[in-house]
Amino acid sequence: MSNITRRDWNELLVYICLLYPKVKITFVDKDAPLAVKIKEVLGAGTLEYPKDAKYVNLLFQDVNSILPPHSFPKEKNGEGS
Repeated sequence: MSNITRRDWNELLVYICLLYPKVKITFVDKDAPLAVKIKEVLGAGTLEYPKDAKYVNLLFQDVNSILPPHSFPKEKNGEGS
């Protein structure tokens, strides 16, 4: 392990992040209904309620689930997703 450089670790982390992208939004307890509503509207995501915490996480493990194809701008030639 001693011959693995910091750059090697950084490249590995970037590779892992590209393979397994995720978005996590943290809400304080009083905003939990907003997290629930966002999950409901997008039709995706997972709510995490950590034990003994005063917050809730809304986790998207598939970034495409929060970026539907129709949200991307159309290309100049008129084609788009």
